[in-house]
Amino acid sequence: MKHPVLLNRAPTLHRLGIQAFEPVLVEGKAIRIHPLVCAAFNADFDGDQMAVHLPLSSEAQAEARV
Repeated sequence: MKHPVLLNRAPTLHRLGIQAFEPVLVEGKAIRIHPLVCAAFNADFDGDQMAVHLPLSSEAQAEARV
């Protein structure tokens, strides 16, 4: 089973400012996100920073999958 992660871009102004994803590892030191989620994060690729949170407990992982 895949392990979900939470992506957050500060400031979190609405509920879509933090979302859960199932990551796919890629080469390099950057993350890739689908273009359709850019508007929710207000991501414009000019040096934006995002936080990646890893839910550890089984309850937190189950909640991230909902």
